[in-house]
Amino acid sequence: MSRHDVDDAVMSQALRQAQLRVDEEVNTQNIIADALMNRPKGTSNAFGPKQKEFVKWAKEKGYVNPEIVTEAKVAYFLNEQVIGRLHCKNATKKVGISTVNQYISALTSLWKYQVQYKVNSNTTPRGFSVISIQKFVKQNTFMERKTSYYDRGRLYQHLLTQELQVTRRKVADYFWSYRQTTFCAFKGLRNRVGYLLAEQGLLRGENIRDAELPDFFTVEMEDEGPSHCVALTVLKGRGEMNQYGKPVFSGYYRHSDVRLCSVSAVALYMFFRYHVSKKPFPDLLCSPQWYDISFFCTDIKSNTTAVSKSAHALAIETAHKTLKIMSTHKTHGGRHYGRQKLEQSGVDKVSADVAGGWSTGAGEGCYGNGLSRPAMRAMAGFPADEKMYHLPRGTVTPPEVLQKQIFPELEEWERRHIDGDDCEPNFALRGFLRMLRFLRDVILQDAAVLMDDYPHIVFDHPIFSSAEFLTFKGIMKEVIATDVHPVSHDIQRVMPELCRQIATGNECLMENLINAIRSASNAISNKVDKNQLELQVSVNSLRRALTTSLSNAVTTFEQLNVRELNDTTVNGTVHTSLDTTMYDATINDNVPAAINTTMPSLQEVPNAAVPPHFHDVISASVTTVPDVLTEWVHGINGKSSVASVEAQWGTQWRVGSQIQKMFSRRRIIVSLIERYAQNKGLTIEAAAWLIEEKRLKKNISLMRLADTWKAFEMQELR
Repeated sequence: MSRHDVDDAVMSQALRQAQLRVDEEVNTQNIIADALMNRPKGTSNAFGPKQKEFVKWAKEKGYVNPEIVTEAKVAYFLNEQVIGRLHCKNATKKVGISTVNQYISALTSLWKYQVQYKVNSNTTPRGFSVISIQKFVKQNTFMERKTSYYDRGRLYQHLLTQELQVTRRKVADYFWSYRQTTFCAFKGLRNRVGYLLAEQGLLRGENIRDAELPDFFTVEMEDEGPSHCVALTVLKGRGEMNQYGKPVFSGYYRHSDVRLCSVSAVALYMFFRYHVSKKPFPDLLCSPQWYDISFFCTDIKSNTTAVSKSAHALAIETAHKTLKIMSTHKTHGGRHYGRQKLEQSGVDKVSADVAGGWSTGAGEGCYGNGLSRPAMRAMAGFPADEKMYHLPRGTVTPPEVLQKQIFPELEEWERRHIDGDDCEPNFALRGFLRMLRFLRDVILQDAAVLMDDYPHIVFDHPIFSSAEFLTFKGIMKEVIATDVHPVSHDIQRVMPELCRQIATGNECLMENLINAIRSASNAISNKVDKNQLELQVSVNSLRRALTTSLSNAVTTFEQLNVRELNDTTVNGTVHTSLDTTMYDATINDNVPAAINTTMPSLQEVPNAAVPPHFHDVISASVTTVPDVLTEWVHGINGKSSVASVEAQWGTQWRVGSQIQKMFSRRRIIVSLIERYAQNKGLTIEAAAWLIEEKRLKKNISLMRLADTWKAFEMQELR
């Protein structure tokens, strides 16, 4: 081979290597561009314009690589282009620290992409110079707000949950007023369903606007209470995954107040679309025929075009102006308010994070089901930590002849899907059909309650004036008027449920009862260290006040035709508990200084060859501190006491980690009662009821009481 041939080969190899490096660079740039284009819509809207502005400025300055982000370049850009600039929406103000932070976040995000794809070897732009700029602007922003008399009330509006609850109820009712024409009625129902879904599902505005029909389905929720519970579920972001590769959902229970029920809003909105507006029922033959149908569409005819962000915001802004409501949020307001409501309802942080899709632990992110039961309970108006879901209007099943008039195509599509009769096998279709069957009941049940209070075009449909529906409506109203939570079979829940029923049915009586408990309890706490006579007078006052109030409560419920509890249960258990155990906190006359806190005699355990089953001794339905004590000392519902079984069998009857944990929590609560009784000179029964009153006041479950007993004892029982 000649030298000339060798040189040609070397040159050819060098050219190939150079071309490969160029191709790699082009490929990397394309990947970065695709990654930036495929970011979440909210991120693109917030960061995209700021990043483009930075690159444009760098090109005008003559930088060789204008796209590359460095600390010095970012600091130069902020000083020259951002700081001191007038606000785009208010020319009388300059941009503040929040705007500067947004620019820094946007450019840092761009730098991360560049480092990840190895086109930028510089250190983070959040260096000393940029941090110094942030501190300077922050100080200037504070001074400017002070001198310009900035409305500081904007900073704490999210804390006014009671006021926000009233205003959001007004806005939800306002959308019923859109009823002049079919198009107006459609917009009103659409805006109302978006408003309620955002609040109770902690959704962003784009989550509502992006929703399509296959994103909706239902989930059976077992062991939620006496009523059958079904959760309407929405797949967020059309199936977009979280950082752990899991889809994200929002779940909704039917609300205890039908006027705030998001499930009812969805049902009536779907009924309007496919019944009142005469829009053809979707062709479910194959995915392309119905997957693109927008749930939050612009109008009846353009059912594949979602409402724009500006139109969505305008609808809420118009409602605020009409109702003269001052608000700092529009489409994002429900998410802000919803989080505050969860905290107010006592929902733990992890459950609240799951409900809102915020970052949680890797375990929940990877393996959780994406539905927060405590959050769904709280958003539906039920206690967050108690399985007491009971919906009176959901207990009356509509006649089949009425059900089949709603979405009459449903049975045919169900048959075709099951039989594979020219219909694509599709999980989303199965979930959608199941949801429509559920919505049949919701439409009929909620229309019977709502139509008299909200004269709307949707209720002018012939179905709601038929003889069958009017008969069903009469039955529904009678059931609601006479319904009471079915607690007669579960005596352990009498006291908490009694309080809840009084709160919903007779607020005045509830207030008197709670005031009597608190005032008498405070009297005990204040006088416990004084002489024996004063303490005994206080305890007797507590007994008389509670006995009188509860007697009035029972009388009131009888007058309301509430079902009486089983005579044997009431006479044999409840009255005994109220008269002798719950209130007998009197001081032994023969013991002036120290109060007798000795445990009552244990119930004997019958001789047996094998230990009893754990759940035959400890019941999962126990929900109050006094019941924990009774179960431990005497046993409940004819069962052996925990203490007697423990004395006879040791650990043989409680094997397994979950069982051990449940037993340990009960033992912690009993020990807490004993210590409190000893320290305050009370009987253990009186101590148990005082701890129960403090637990209800803090709105925490028995499990949480056991898990946080140290803090509870230090704060509440000192």
